[in-house]
Amino acid sequence: MDANSCRDRQENEKEVIMAIYGGQVIAMSETDSSGIWKPLECSFSLGPLASSRKKTSNDPMVELHIVCSEKYPDEVPEISFKNWRKISNVKITKLLEQLNTLANSLKGEVMIFELVTHVENFLHESIQHRYESFYEEMILRNKEKQEKELKEKEKCEVRKREVVLQQIQSKQQQVKKALRKRSLSKKSNQENDKQESWDEETGFQDDEKIPQKKNNNNEENEEFTPWNISARPGQTRFDHEFEYIKWIGKGAFGNVLKVRNKLDDGYYAIKKIQLNASNKQLNKKILREVKLLSRLNHENVVRYYNSWIEHSSCEMPQEKDEDDDYDDVIEEESQHNDGDRRYCDLKVTIDIFPRIQDVSQEWSIKEDETSSESSESNWIDFRSTSHSKPETCESESVDGSNSLALKPMFFYLYIQMELCERSTLRIAIDNGLYKEEERVWRLLREIVEGLCHIHQQGIIHRDLKPVNIFIGHEDHVKIGDFGLATSSIFQKSGISRENVLPTVQMDKYKGGSVSNLSLSQQTKDVSHTGQVGTTFYVAPELNSPITRTNYNQKVDIFSLGIIFFEMCHAPFNTSMERYKILTDLRQPSIIFPEEFSFDSNSDQYKLIRWMLSHDVKERPNSQELLQSDFIPPPKLEEAEVKEMVRRTLSNPQSKDYKYLVASCFHQVMQPALDATFNMLSWRSGNFTYCLEFTCQKIKGVFQQHGAISFLPPLLTPANNPVPESAVCLMTRLGGLVCATYDLRTPFSRYLIQNPHVSHLKRYAIDKVFREKPAGIHPKEAYECSFDIVTPTPGNLMPELEILSVIWEILSEFPSLLQRNCVLYLNHSLLISTMLSHSSLDEHKDRDKCEQIFKAKAEARNKSDFETQIRSLPISGSSVGTLLNWMAIEGNLNKVEAELELLTDKESIIKCKPALQQLDQIVQSCQILEFSCPIIIKLGLVTNAQNYSGLLFQLVCDQRSRTKRFDNNVIITGGRYDRLLAELRQISPFVEKKSNQSVCGFTLYLDKLVTLLNGQEKITIIDVLICTLGTIQMTMDRIKLIKELWRSGIRTLFVNTLETLDEIHDFCQDQHIPVIVLLKEAEPTFARVRTIVKDKTMALTKDKYVEKKVSCNDLIDYLLKTVNKNNESVTHMKHDPRNSITTSEKLNINIIPLEKLNPSVKRRYESQISNILSSALLCFSNKVRVEVIAVSLENEALKAFSSCLDLNTGEHDIKSFLKRFSRYKKYVHKILDALKDSRKQHNHLAVILYSLPDNTFKINL
Repeated sequence: MDANSCRDRQENEKEVIMAIYGGQVIAMSETDSSGIWKPLECSFSLGPLASSRKKTSNDPMVELHIVCSEKYPDEVPEISFKNWRKISNVKITKLLEQLNTLANSLKGEVMIFELVTHVENFLHESIQHRYESFYEEMILRNKEKQEKELKEKEKCEVRKREVVLQQIQSKQQQVKKALRKRSLSKKSNQENDKQESWDEETGFQDDEKIPQKKNNNNEENEEFTPWNISARPGQTRFDHEFEYIKWIGKGAFGNVLKVRNKLDDGYYAIKKIQLNASNKQLNKKILREVKLLSRLNHENVVRYYNSWIEHSSCEMPQEKDEDDDYDDVIEEESQHNDGDRRYCDLKVTIDIFPRIQDVSQEWSIKEDETSSESSESNWIDFRSTSHSKPETCESESVDGSNSLALKPMFFYLYIQMELCERSTLRIAIDNGLYKEEERVWRLLREIVEGLCHIHQQGIIHRDLKPVNIFIGHEDHVKIGDFGLATSSIFQKSGISRENVLPTVQMDKYKGGSVSNLSLSQQTKDVSHTGQVGTTFYVAPELNSPITRTNYNQKVDIFSLGIIFFEMCHAPFNTSMERYKILTDLRQPSIIFPEEFSFDSNSDQYKLIRWMLSHDVKERPNSQELLQSDFIPPPKLEEAEVKEMVRRTLSNPQSKDYKYLVASCFHQVMQPALDATFNMLSWRSGNFTYCLEFTCQKIKGVFQQHGAISFLPPLLTPANNPVPESAVCLMTRLGGLVCATYDLRTPFSRYLIQNPHVSHLKRYAIDKVFREKPAGIHPKEAYECSFDIVTPTPGNLMPELEILSVIWEILSEFPSLLQRNCVLYLNHSLLISTMLSHSSLDEHKDRDKCEQIFKAKAEARNKSDFETQIRSLPISGSSVGTLLNWMAIEGNLNKVEAELELLTDKESIIKCKPALQQLDQIVQSCQILEFSCPIIIKLGLVTNAQNYSGLLFQLVCDQRSRTKRFDNNVIITGGRYDRLLAELRQISPFVEKKSNQSVCGFTLYLDKLVTLLNGQEKITIIDVLICTLGTIQMTMDRIKLIKELWRSGIRTLFVNTLETLDEIHDFCQDQHIPVIVLLKEAEPTFARVRTIVKDKTMALTKDKYVEKKVSCNDLIDYLLKTVNKNNESVTHMKHDPRNSITTSEKLNINIIPLEKLNPSVKRRYESQISNILSSALLCFSNKVRVEVIAVSLENEALKAFSSCLDLNTGEHDIKSFLKRFSRYKKYVHKILDALKDSRKQHNHLAVILYSLPDNTFKINL
């Protein structure tokens, strides 16, 4: 084991020791100030093991001092004692010897816990009890006397049981013999009546009938068996805890069953082994060996879980090999256990035999019992040394008289172990394993690792062969069959396993089966432990009568050598070929076959010779084999790799960490990735022109309000939680950072780190990044942010200035106002009241609330949102309340009225301050000439956890590919003081309280540019200078271009356009208003062509007016022309109401549900004119605009507008009436008005206006 592994194990053990013995640890080694690691060294103050007895001052105490080396636990630590009291020096010396012995036995494993526990147990046993009074001494002595008498009585009862047991075993033999005679009689005479009495069926003679005594004692009767049996009356432990699935196989000592545990629902294999009740010494050996097997716990060894003994009145037939036959046996045995148990159980009185207990609690087997056994006890072999038949049960009365005969009793050992599917190394070898060299080495290493664990536990397998090595589903090795499932030939014939040699009469061996074997004609399947399969793998020292008693763990290495040869060799074609090759291979000279594919210099050849050495000293043990250069290093599993990476990343100062990070930065770029990384990251030229134009306009608005540009840093620390779509990067030092995800969070971090900043107006126009699939450049999006920082929230002035900035931006783009822009408002107090009314707490149920906000933001429609919210762990009543609350939207009066119907008075009182602020904001927007419809929408909850006051959204219509209008959010914002407060709480080294309040908005520039692209005539170039024909660029002409640039005229020179049509097309695409043509024939003149719009056609078409201008006057002329164009555009954008006042073609037709007063009607007309002022800029004077004001809500208005077709006059309103059937008569009234307007005017644009919500839809 390397130094790093020892160091890690010492550090882990150190943490465990401190956690367990915190108060008892006197001293513990620590890393010094220079950072140099020191091996583990600790001291403990120990006393007797804690128990119910109170500790006294007379208790022995010692100080245990343990010093470990750098190679611990591969080396034994130094152990010493100091400052002991109340204990003799002799006991201290004895204890120290015991600790050293224990440490040597635990070498290679951490052991301090076991050492400390051993000391505490030793001190506990050495306590000499001192009586506190004579009365206590008298009571204890009387108790000891009673216990001694009770033990003597129990010994007497045990002797009586032994006498009865001998009689039982004798009667078992008689009953079994009678039952076999009965079975032969039934087969020979099948016509006998099946309903005859039991005496007639058995065919017993009168002198063979076993008498039966009926016990009429009224006392409770108890069962007795030679061992403590885990069974309920009428039901065994096997039946109670397990469900039988199927029969797997049969071995020398019983059957192997697949079962399901009823408690944990797991599948296990259970071996059922019949025991010989007369051989106590063998039974003790079995129990000791099973206990030894239970210590095996390794991933490459079949796991043994539990063992117990049960009895049955039905013997397991030895000849049944098939699954179906065994099912009959199980059923028959169950019937015997449930029905005949009363007949075969021995009935005795309770005062002679104690109540049965569970054997699973009595596994304390003394090791000194092995002294009376032969050396063969080291072999894990559960064979019966006696081949006598099971004895029948017999009962005698106390006076010695015989009772009636009972049915035979059989005792079985059940061993519960890990279930391995019937896929073995033998199957893999026969399927051509030798072709997969890498797999061969991997399987070999796993076998060696399993053997190392087995040998470390003091176990020798002695029956290692391919059929005993299982291969699991994940192709991992499991070593099994530790002598527990061998061929039944040895139990039947009594042939010694070591001395049997196979005969040469073999015709074919393939696939794990042997045919025509004269030695063992009874053996049908070599997959069971049989001598034919074992002899080829047994070590030579086991066949030698001289060295057989002195063998060691290396006998398994010899078997592994034969196995490894078969793994590297092609499958044998015949049994004779296999016998010949393996026999030569087992010779002391180790003769390899000529067709062996590996030469003498290969690792396979050398390793096989090393493992097959007949000299035991030269043959390696399992540990040497594992550490040799022949065995390849382990292939780490995924979980192990993850654990190694986790440990490396947990220590950024280590060399491994720096190496790991450096390796990440030294990867070779794949050519395909280099070619495709930026493939989708480029923008079109039109988009770039429009983006530049839009940014210039927006910057002008920000600068008018005194804002400064304040860009965020590109990278910020990747603090949790990081959004899933965030772009996470790593620095060369291993630090994790995120590219800009939004413009608000970095600015908030700046504010909390600079608490003195309390007055600031800032704007930022920058990129944000979103993660894309691996191997592609992250998605880039442009955002614009505007924020106002004040010491206090104030009286809504920052919010009003924010809304004023938004309106000025909208006014810069008249085409944007044509898209039915709507401003939605909400308040954080309304959201808090909604959650409280829905039985949700903002703080305790924060995760649920955020999931609700996210679901609302991502839902496409109401049904989608309802589906998502019902999937959350929220009660049905809360879901209904949330859905009803979030469906409320409209003007202030409508919202208040619906809230009064939905909530109680207490909630209304909570909402009053928020509603008052919203009312104040709406009224102030009218003063600011904010002409877009303003709607209070209680369903606006996007990122509501960040806001603490007003929050708003600006939504515009966008025509989708399906020719429908979809809402597109282009601006979000509000007061986000709560975001700053949360960042202060989670950020270290910042002041938790600060006088900073901030509100702002985020404008999604990508969406805005997409809406404007194609609608706005974006002019990046003022003048295009081009030539007709080939001319020479003289110094005067070059000077002319220079003067144009100096005068501030954006000029572009092109000499690649050959015809006038090409020049016009280029200018129209680039929106260039002025063309300067230079000709070779006119060196002192230039022809200036200015674009003039022709408005006589429905679609505008560019026309040009040409004028000949002297080169000396050209600059002045161009300055006047360019300024005139700019002034006309500015006038149109900054005076939007001129179009309305000069337009005489606007007609407002109000169609209410109920009759209106004239004053109310005039107020509606004034309000409609004001709101539609910006939208009317896009209409020519030749087009008549018909405004039809209707009493439809916003949702109904949109649905009705989508059903109209003004071009054909055919309107499909069926879908509308299905949703809004209450407007059936009213809709026909609106359609009649549209029909009348269409008859009077051909060029008609219709605007549907919603009176309740102040929204409108344009229909052309």
